Amino acid sequence: MVGFVGSSQFDVYQINAKNGELLKHDSAAVDGGFSGEVSLVSRAKLVVLDAARSTLLTISFQSGEISFQKTYISDLVEDFSGIAVILPSKLTGLFAVKTNTATAFISVSSEGKLEVVDKIKHATVISNVLSISEDQQAFALVQHGGNDIHLNVKQVHDWNSDLLKERIKLDKQRGLVHKVFINNYVRTDKSHGFRALIVMEDHSLLLLQQGEVVWSREDGLASIIGVTTSELPVEREGVSVAKVEQNLFEWLKVRSNCFFTI
Repeated sequence: MVGFVGSSQFDVYQINAKNGELLKHDSAAVDGGFSGEVSLVSRAKLVVLDAARSTLLTISFQSGEISFQKTYISDLVEDFSGIAVILPSKLTGLFAVKTNTATAFISVSSEGKLEVVDKIKHATVISNVLSISEDQQAFALVQHGGNDIHLNVKQVHDWNSDLLKERIKLDKQRGLVHKVFINNYVRTDKSHGFRALIVMEDHSLLLLQQGEVVWSREDGLASIIGVTTSELPVEREGVSVAKVEQNLFEWLKVRSNCFFTI
């Protein structure tokens, strides 16, 4: 278990999972403090921004030893000024930093070295990580360009590969994409297809597949003040919905089936 104490101390606890006994406790402090944003890039390595949001700190905690590596964002991103933000993601060995000029995707080596693998100037949203096989994981990037959005699905460990690349026209009155979730299915030729559920700035939900908007829900009109999940019916006239398309059923059950209080 790891965590921060105050704004400048990093702590690592080893706890016996069976009885809760504290086995070991290590801590270390760093000058400049932390901003509070964290990206866990491996089981024993995370990246945070310093309090000034101008320096990236790679923290390694393995075998009871804590080490810090500092990297100035200006050394990675040209024309950087102001403050940076780490975008929420769960990408192994990779994280994203948004600056005043672009969103930079940065890889972290086993030694803690940072390297920019791509820079995107448009507004960007990162999806959840999806396992598509025993050794493959994928995630989606949504970028804005005029009245269109660009949806790319990539492999986590192979940035140069595009499993999906689509361009979809959207009504600009919906605003920017705030969140994106992806789901996959197997085509008849055994290749992987992908669907994307996106949440827009006006709180509407859109399901995207094969470059088209399959359906949309104008949930922004409901003025949501409370949300909870509920169980969908699993059978209808003796036919199990889960057997028809189990992955999509589980996905939509969590993402979309909400109770709204107006």
